[in-house]
Amino acid sequence: MQNITIAVSEAGSAQTRTFEYKVTLDGEVVSERRLSPVQTSQVREMAMQYLSLLQGGGSIPGAKSYLPILGAGLFHLFLESGWQGFASKILTGGVGRLIINSSIPEVLGRVLKSLNWYPKCHYSSTTK
Repeated sequence: MQNITIAVSEAGSAQTRTFEYKVTLDGEVVSERRLSPVQTSQVREMAMQYLSLLQGGGSIPGAKSYLPILGAGLFHLFLESGWQGFASKILTGGVGRLIINSSIPEVLGRVLKSLNWYPKCHYSSTTK
C-alpha cells in the first residue's frame, strides 16, 4: 500500500500570498505547483464553506451531497494538473493513506478528505 502526501505551504508576499504544494507518492515528488491568487482564494472559500457545514452539525439540507462537490474542486486545484503523470503509479500500487501536511488553517485535512477519488483510501492529516 502506498502513501500519498500533499504538503501545502504559503508563498509570496503578504499582499499576494498563495499556496504552493508538493504531491509525493511514497516519498517521490510526483507533482509540484504554486496556486494562483485566485485559486488560493478558492481554497479558502471552500474551507469556509466546509466550516459552515460543520457549524450546522450536518443538519443543513444537502450538506452531505455538497461534500463531493467540494472534493471535486479540491481535486481540480491540487491533483488534476499532475494526475496523468502519476495516476498509473497510484492505481497499480494501491493507496494506503492520503496525508495532508500543512500548518495553514485554510488547508483543512477534513476538507481534503472529502476528495473520495479512490474509495479504498484511509485518510489522516498532520501539521508541520
